[in-house]
Amino acid sequence: MVFGKVRGKHLAVGAWKNPWRVTENEQIAGRVRALLQDKLITRGGWVELYVPVGVETTDVVACTCVKDTTKSADRECLTCYGNAFAPGFLKFLHQTLFWCSAETSDFTSMSNTSIVRTIKANRVGIANGQTTATIITQDKAFTNPQSLDWEVKLEAYVMTATDAFMLEYSTDAGDTWTEVTLTRDTSIGGTGFTGTIDGADLAEEGDVRFRVTMTAATAVAAGRTPLFEIVRLRRMRRENENFDFYFPRKKDFRPGHILVLKPWLQEQDSLEEGRGRLVDHIDRTWTCPLDFFDSSITTDTPACRIDDTLGTHAFYKYTGGVQKATRYVITKTSVSEKLGQFTHQFLDDRKAQKLELPYCSVW
Repeated sequence: MVFGKVRGKHLAVGAWKNPWRVTENEQIAGRVRALLQDKLITRGGWVELYVPVGVETTDVVACTCVKDTTKSADRECLTCYGNAFAPGFLKFLHQTLFWCSAETSDFTSMSNTSIVRTIKANRVGIANGQTTATIITQDKAFTNPQSLDWEVKLEAYVMTATDAFMLEYSTDAGDTWTEVTLTRDTSIGGTGFTGTIDGADLAEEGDVRFRVTMTAATAVAAGRTPLFEIVRLRRMRRENENFDFYFPRKKDFRPGHILVLKPWLQEQDSLEEGRGRLVDHIDRTWTCPLDFFDSSITTDTPACRIDDTLGTHAFYKYTGGVQKATRYVITKTSVSEKLGQFTHQFLDDRKAQKLELPYCSVW
């Protein structure tokens, strides 16, 4: 008997030609990926993805909340959110700039200020005996080819009801300043102040700096001072969004989001003394490689994968439907490569509890 030959017939098992050429010419791997993309577009839900930064992330700053004894970051820190590097998390499909108290040596100027080092992370306050202090940050480069609006988040603290902050920005090295209208952040887990900057005022490309003015009703004494920690500036990167591909096919398109599909739930048994048998529910979710959403990412590269090795976990947040504002922490990721092509990734996740740090405090 000849191996692979079907007895009594002029047939043999398998394709008697170059299997690699068949796979390439029929684009089998691409078909699998396209099928999964169609499935995600049809039934997936829109979420905002937040990815933690690490030492290898570009343009990060070491945070001053890292303890000298344990060399670990503070999970309650609003500068790094426990990742040891500012800004802690990056919102996917967004451009983020930041200026934090760990960068005081790079600031353009500070007037009537004192650095409070007894608190982790270190913060900047008003010097004793003064009622007003001013911080002028360094310039940082921005791009905004579509003139989209910017979100602003100022993490700052008031000690008394009469303490006040004023935030201004300049795009001409401080020759002229424009005030940002601030609103106290009252969301769950929210702190500090939020505001917006019109996209037409920070359009195309250039440099931007901020001026923070802190005011107390009476001269500061015994450390009772308002405190500055970090200001963040963020906009959507619509120019990198894979808009043309999935917008015509999914009418509820939400810019700055990705799609996830949550098809099943895992149950995990455990036995705990005093409580007996417990059943934990772990959600299992999947999504496509990130280059499906961001055209600037090269296909089949590490940047396509949601990284679960940097500091705290990545997480995502629903922005609509019955799960609006619910955040899911990604505890583990795995990838599926069909015939050498990255087709989709699995996410083990769990629902973040209310006020759970750091996930519920991330802006």
